[in-house]
Amino acid sequence: MLKGFNDQFYFGESSTAYTIGKNALQYEFPRKVFNYNQNIKILYIIINPLSRIVSSCKHLLKKGNMDWDVYLDYEQLWERDLYTSMYYFQLREWAKYLS
Repeated sequence: MLKGFNDQFYFGESSTAYTIGKNALQYEFPRKVFNYNQNIKILYIIINPLSRIVSSCKHLLKKGNMDWDVYLDYEQLWERDLYTSMYYFQLREWAKYLS
């Protein structure tokens, strides 16, 4: 049992960083998770990709981290939001281990 979880059998993590394509590939998250627990079950909740992009933009605007010129640059737009909203790409590495 992991320390800090009060002997709970189930616990969760809500970070999306584990499935974002480059992170998942670079740090080999799917392989490492599977090697840790081959019986792991993952619940992945998605929203409409366009709604996710709008939500991301609103979040960046609220935090003051939005630079429209940079954001609308083709590479930045794909990297930050469009690419992340392609759920097949996000989950295909995980599917190799969990299907």
